[in-house]
Amino acid sequence: MIPPVGPEYTRTVHHSGNRFFATAEMAEIFSVQAERTVQSGQTELIPLLHSNGVELLLVSPETVFAVVTIEVGRPKVL
Repeated sequence: MIPPVGPEYTRTVHHSGNRFFATAEMAEIFSVQAERTVQSGQTELIPLLHSNGVELLLVSPETVFAVVTIEVGRPKVL
């Protein structure tokens, strides 16, 4: 999957084998809510606004997820 063009999608959210491209703000909102859910021992559907729309992602203490910054390589200067 190729990330969408544009500087606004700077985060990848990995959840249950899927990748979602999101803005830093939307990824942070998801991450904070997901961490709260895990810490409380609860299970919730947490919305994520991403490049292709909105998903409700199931998060529980057993859920594996990660939010990663998309880094673009810089050309080597000789």
